[in-house]
Amino acid sequence: MPSKMIYVSTEDLPLYERAQVLSGGNLSATVTEALRSYIEMKEEHEAGYEAITVPVGKGARRRQRFYGVLHLRATGAGLVGSEDVGRPLLG
Repeated sequence: MPSKMIYVSTEDLPLYERAQVLSGGNLSATVTEALRSYIEMKEEHEAGYEAITVPVGKGARRRQRFYGVLHLRATGAGLVGSEDVGRPLLG
């Protein structure tokens, strides 16, 4: 099986150690999963999409993240079109 060596700075070592603990010892699989997520995020951004996070459920204790183009924004006064995002609501 091919292998790659990576340099980890002393300052970043606690991050890698924590990741190894959380992964159950399989740091290689964790790094691979993180790289897949990173590549997906970068490719979506290059395609013109952005990460959008929305509250889900009663009390909005959960959040769901996806990639897309924001056209409407929920506000206390209803929905606002993307051309209006950042502008104060009249009313």
